[in-house]
Amino acid sequence: MSVDRVTQWRCHGRAVQPGTEVTIRGEHGRFRFLALCTNAEGRTWIDCYGGSPGREAFRSFAPDRVAAVHRLAKMRTEAQT
Repeated sequence: MSVDRVTQWRCHGRAVQPGTEVTIRGEHGRFRFLALCTNAEGRTWIDCYGGSPGREAFRSFAPDRVAAVHRLAKMRTEAQT
């Protein structure tokens, strides 16, 4: 079965790319987005990694279960100080 994977996606008006944290309805913890996948039958899901601390796992969810897209944390560099 063929699966198309896309790494750029827009959800709730925000750009989502690999590493962007999302909150999933009905799940504990945050998940990092990996890819938006579509199979030959037209079914779509997102692949993520995360969950509650100490219980992280690779998971797949329907895109409509994304409750929030979080900003990427930006670390301060020495040049900014």
